[in-house]
Amino acid sequence: MSPKYDELSNTYADPRACFVKVDTGKTHDISAKFSVRGLPTFKTLVNTKEVDSVQGADLKGLEKMIKKHLGLLPPRVPRTFVPGQVYEIEDIDDWNEVTSQSKYVIVEYYADWCGPCKMIAPKFAEYAESFQGAVFVKTNLDDSTIPPAALIESLPSFQVYENKRIVDEFRGAVPTKLQKMVEKWGATKTDAENSDSTIEVSAPVEVK
Repeated sequence: MSPKYDELSNTYADPRACFVKVDTGKTHDISAKFSVRGLPTFKTLVNTKEVDSVQGADLKGLEKMIKKHLGLLPPRVPRTFVPGQVYEIEDIDDWNEVTSQSKYVIVEYYADWCGPCKMIAPKFAEYAESFQGAVFVKTNLDDSTIPPAALIESLPSFQVYENKRIVDEFRGAVPTKLQKMVEKWGATKTDAENSDSTIEVSAPVEVK
């Protein structure tokens, strides 16, 4: 990834921006300050303040971040997230918006090649319609640039965020666990009466 980073720094050379590399093995204080938990990690700083990041060897996400902060992308139309459906989260902007707008966010991490993900996806969509106390989102691990995706090791995985802080998670296509999760964090008083668990349980698949 390092040669690609060098290539992008040359392609998007701009007097307003400075492209730097940090050796985390020698600069533990910097890694701790900016919460670097996986490598490679790319961060955009404005006046020493972190405003954006991309984790993992995500060349597309890195280039998009560079173009975004150099003003080379068209203006982004803000999204509105309300309960009742499953939203696809593609980038850090989507992630920041949904976690800012919603107290409770239930996240499904999946991939197109993941069989268990396809098995439990209809149940997740069903719960999104029935449980109105949270916003349900999903993100494709192969394309996602949201920070939590870099730490996912098996699919499907599910997490709950309360006021931007993770409060619950589990791995695998396990309907009973998913039901308990959404009843705890996304249920209204009558939601639990309408839920069931009728699909086969499947073990999680390791991320390739």
